[in-house]
Amino acid sequence: MSHCRRRIRAGFSLIELIAAVAVAGILLAGATSFVAFYARWSSVLRQRSEATTALMLSLERLHLELSQARAIRQKTATVIEFDHPDVTGDGEPDVIRWEWSGVEGEPLIRTVNPGLQGMSAEPASPPLKEFALEYWVQTKSVPVEVAGIRTTETHDYLVLVLATARDTIEPGGRLFRRAVVFAAPLDVTGL
Repeated sequence: MSHCRRRIRAGFSLIELIAAVAVAGILLAGATSFVAFYARWSSVLRQRSEATTALMLSLERLHLELSQARAIRQKTATVIEFDHPDVTGDGEPDVIRWEWSGVEGEPLIRTVNPGLQGMSAEPASPPLKEFALEYWVQTKSVPVEVAGIRTTETHDYLVLVLATARDTIEPGGRLFRRAVVFAAPLDVTGL
């Protein structure tokens, strides 16, 4: 009988060691690039989230202030100015003006008591790609009596304002809309 001696392996061969180090290096490089990508992407997502929240809050503020408006002074596609109950704390009604310059990348500007000493103007939104105000006006005939003669007068009433904004975060921009429906329509005959 011949005895075959078996060799007992005491470790790894050089080739096995090199292969293990190469695989570990590839895994480490992949993990590092994933962490770097995640860090960049989370920063972008945070910026988008902050800009979206800021724009939604500004449209909500416009909605709230418009819903308390007493009279509309000016209305265009990018400007609305209206009388509002006291916001400055002086006990007097105030005028609030919301406007966008029409220049991409500019924010909405909110001004309290425009043209008066002590007025305050502040950016009220992140930079915008687009902003538009649309108005729905309803015409009503109201019976009146003048010197004993019955007649009707026609008045235009603002019943709805739709604010549309598009942010600049993404190439096409995301669209946001906020509508204000007036329970008691505002007289806009003088506009």
